[in-house]
Amino acid sequence: MSTPRTSRESFTKIADSAVASLCAEYPERATLLGDHSHDHRLGDQTPAAAHRRSAELSSLVTELDGLDDAALDTADTVDRDILRTAASAELLELSDLDEASWNPMLHNPGRALYRLLARDFAPLPQRTENLAARLRSVPDYLAAARERLTDQSRVHVETAIDQLDGTLGLIETSLPEALAQAGADLDLSDDIGRAAAAVRSHQDWLRSQLAGAHRSPRLGEPLFARKLALTLATPWEPKALLEQAYHDLERVETELAELVGRSRGVAAADREAIAAEFDRLAADCPTGDTILRRCREALAETTAFVREHDLVSLLDDPVDIIEMPEIDRGVAVAYCVAVGAVETAPLSTQFAVSPPPRDWSPDEVQSFYREYNTTCCTT
Repeated sequence: MSTPRTSRESFTKIADSAVASLCAEYPERATLLGDHSHDHRLGDQTPAAAHRRSAELSSLVTELDGLDDAALDTADTVDRDILRTAASAELLELSDLDEASWNPMLHNPGRALYRLLARDFAPLPQRTENLAARLRSVPDYLAAARERLTDQSRVHVETAIDQLDGTLGLIETSLPEALAQAGADLDLSDDIGRAAAAVRSHQDWLRSQLAGAHRSPRLGEPLFARKLALTLATPWEPKALLEQAYHDLERVETELAELVGRSRGVAAADREAIAAEFDRLAADCPTGDTILRRCREALAETTAFVREHDLVSLLDDPVDIIEMPEIDRGVAVAYCVAVGAVETAPLSTQFAVSPPPRDWSPDEVQSFYREYNTTCCTT
């Protein structure tokens, strides 16, 4: 009877070591998870660090494969499979995909700084020393990023330059304002100045790379298939996924025709009638001034509906709906950041909503909000 216990103990030891290694390699992720022992560091962006991490992950996968399935209970087996998939996905990212060599968006120190400002897991005066340490690391961090970046994708370079504008705003404006409001007596002006100068220098370097940034942002079919399988944790091939998407599209179009037709007294509406109904719904859309309020109202209405119909258990954990920081814009219209798995402070989940880009015309902004209209946000 000792073998199962030994195997379970082995898995626990492997898993604990894997989490510790992850946090040490990616300090920003550690902050998000609630492990604050690395809050004073930025990640190592050098190619040597990537090779070292790849070796760690290869060893981790080998250790997981060496465990005896029969000696693990169901929960441990599931956890083992999840950990192995995550390790394999990261290994693919570091080796065959090597996105850090062509996507400069992955090298933005602003997110690591923002994580220390955005969550009150400790009083800000207690976080300022870690903020100062991360600020002092920014020049070396970006220098290592330039060493890592080679054949870049133009769309990623352009987006990275814009996102670094958000990093500058965070360093030069948000951080001093937050420190002043918190009454922190640590003078970070020199560190702020050097970090901001390093960001501007990095932006200039990225601009100089635009003319030669010809790499395609597409992974290609073989790599995409491998990444998709690990992302979905299924062997679903891209071709099968595309076929399912077309099948779902046909089904939804049929349902729309029946639904709109019902409101018009016919068996099935035509495309013109469906388009007219979409135009009517899109007219009720938010603006830049009302989007966050609309999202908060939608959250309250959805929560009330779920509770009324007893659809799932609700824990009433707080959720803060905020404007997406500029450092994260240009990729998605919204994202959710849950409280870290090992966080001990009573924090809120953050749901960030991106406003339209500042340089958009009024027509572009209206088109954007018509697409993400009130009906879309509440159904």
